[in-house]
Amino acid sequence: MKNIITIMIIMLLGGCAFSQPTPTSQKLVVYEMENDRTLKMRFEKGSDDRIETIMFRIVRNSVDLREEGDTDDEMAYNRLVELYESDVAYFTDLPDVFVSNRTPDIANLKGVDGFAVSVHVSDDFKPTAQQSGWEVSYALAIIVDFTDVMDDQSIAKVLNFVRLDNSAMSDKYLSFNKISDSQSFLFSDVIKEGVRAEFKD
Repeated sequence: MKNIITIMIIMLLGGCAFSQPTPTSQKLVVYEMENDRTLKMRFEKGSDDRIETIMFRIVRNSVDLREEGDTDDEMAYNRLVELYESDVAYFTDLPDVFVSNRTPDIANLKGVDGFAVSVHVSDDFKPTAQQSGWEVSYALAIIVDFTDVMDDQSIAKVLNFVRLDNSAMSDKYLSFNKISDSQSFLFSDVIKEGVRAEFKD
């Protein structure tokens, strides 16, 4: 009787071990530098390299566009407007890319349904410029879902915007190791020197 009970306990424990594997959680990593640039990534389950979804966020400031010889802040403001229009034009009309002035779902790292790439460029700085003494800014956020169907030209343009090339891609994933090693990457210093936070989904 004692042997039968022992065998039953072993079988129960063994069954639990095989039938209930520990689920692997997804890792969410955020790098930020001075609120000007933010890199947010969701990795494939169980991976520290394969990025499924990424957000590149940049804040453009008129104060950074001042040049020697400027007589007032309006000149820097005008340059910011030109930069804003250039950013919007860069992504407009690309296949599988949604361009909007709406606030993106940054918290959940979600783009717009039906689009592999969502680009959000805030335009609220324009009507408030005079109230704030011309020192204004706008945010540009790009959310890319690499698991979705996307046009090769579009993803090449997005990677080029953040100074990466297609070699950073592998099997519909972006490689964290490759972007970290890239000296030209727009967020290279953010990874090396920024504040890092990690979460589990």
